[in-house]
Amino acid sequence: MRCESEIENDDECTSKAYKLEAENVLAKLDEGVDPCEDFYLFACGRFINETVIPNDKTTFDVTTIIEDRLNKELSEILNSSVTSEDIQPIVYSKKLFQACMNEGS
Repeated sequence: MRCESEIENDDECTSKAYKLEAENVLAKLDEGVDPCEDFYLFACGRFINETVIPNDKTTFDVTTIIEDRLNKELSEILNSSVTSEDIQPIVYSKKLFQACMNEGS
């Protein structure tokens, strides 16, 4: 994502998704740390100090959070009913996934 005054279409920088991601990044900063002294702690300090590792994980980081979120969203998509709005590859994926998961047959 770019947010510079030279960008012709600045809708990208004012979108709801952009603002949420900016807030997400800012929530992980530890502004009490001088970035010139310890940039990693500045950039990730609050995340390190405030994050609790779930019992089912041996490690936990931002990548794990994204992976868990994507797996949940994918599961919701594949388990949902086929709709008229689904494009053909999604229809095939849903049907294949649901057929494989149908252990009662």
